[in-house]
Amino acid sequence: MARIINRALIGHQDFALGPGTVAQQRGEHAVVMQKIELPFIFRTIDEIRALDYNKYVSIGWYEGGPVGEYYFDPLSMALADNIEVIRPLSLAPHEPGRYIKLHYLTGQFQTVFDTIIASASDEYTPISLGGPKTTFRNPYPLDMTNGYVRIGLTVAPDGADFIVDVHMNGVTMFSTPLHIDDGMDTSVGSATPAVLAIASIPDDAKFEVYVEQIGLYTAGAGLKVAVTGVKIP
Repeated sequence: MARIINRALIGHQDFALGPGTVAQQRGEHAVVMQKIELPFIFRTIDEIRALDYNKYVSIGWYEGGPVGEYYFDPLSMALADNIEVIRPLSLAPHEPGRYIKLHYLTGQFQTVFDTIIASASDEYTPISLGGPKTTFRNPYPLDMTNGYVRIGLTVAPDGADFIVDVHMNGVTMFSTPLHIDDGMDTSVGSATPAVLAIASIPDDAKFEVYVEQIGLYTAGAGLKVAVTGVKIP
């Protein structure tokens, strides 16, 4: 809450409860501060208690308002109720709205990712073109907004890049497929980064792995695929 300090006056906005404003004056020093209404505090607490804590990892003050905090705002009812914003359901459309912008914790506590790993070949038999080399399914839906897919080899390709496409429910997941550079054994750090074309993966989606290019002199062997995303409750 706001705090104003000078030699003759200390004002604490968090002590000013009720509608309207409050004025404090000591000698020639004066300050007028907006009060905080008790119904606002109680409704805020009720909405925070009602949050789905499996979906929302933490709550952050909305930083686009005039005071950069959870606040009254007439446009809230038009906002989508999604992973970033929770729209209050207790307010009628004609009432002033309030909303919370949500974010994942940073620092010591990070967003929890889940990874599904599948082998697409044995360890040392040279891999041929085509596919599907393997088929597997995910046991729960994944949010891929910040997700990624990686591939790795036991034996690196020689003479050309190793290129893999992964289909989900019969359609490619990528606008640029996965590359392992010539002589390398992982797609991480490739000169041609993969670009996902999807934002989420539904429950029980079917994955199929296709090899689009192999090494010229050494094809590559021991292919594994790892799909990483945030588990959707």
